[in-house]
Amino acid sequence: MSKTAQNMDRYRVGNTSVLRRCAALGPFLACLLAGGAQAGAWEEFQARCLSPYENLAPAVFDDLEKVVPSEPRVAVSRFGAYFALTDGAVLASDPAPLRTGERLCAVHGMAHPPGAKAWVAKQLAQKLYELEEHNDDGSFALLSNLWIEPKLNVSVAFEQGGDYVVYQIVETDLES
Repeated sequence: MSKTAQNMDRYRVGNTSVLRRCAALGPFLACLLAGGAQAGAWEEFQARCLSPYENLAPAVFDDLEKVVPSEPRVAVSRFGAYFALTDGAVLASDPAPLRTGERLCAVHGMAHPPGAKAWVAKQLAQKLYELEEHNDDGSFALLSNLWIEPKLNVSVAFEQGGDYVVYQIVETDLES
């Protein structure tokens, strides 16, 4: 098996190594990863962007191939890059997207809103994030509460009637 195939296999849903690495995230993530299909855009976003940023770590893309998307859904600075995921999804990472001290990680792909909705409900119930914006199409933006510094801005924007989505997290230089 090639190194690329081995790396991609690490992120397949149901892979026990992923479950071991993510066990600290609790039963919610374990339930999401328990299926046997490949990881979707939400699962890729959680594993590669959301979880690392919540643990003050960089996004996970070292095992991915850089690509130049024909129609980028997430703008990145000259320091940013795009990476290919499964099923045509694209990860965007940028260490300086807006202002000094901020970094961005996003995944654009097929929408699977139940995972995102369940995550949002849990975060709001635990008061880890505050709802900043909610739109009729299901899109939303959350801002982390006092539990983490720098603050995290998580957003989900649906496209093409909800078939595609951009999951995005920005580590801001805002103070709690």
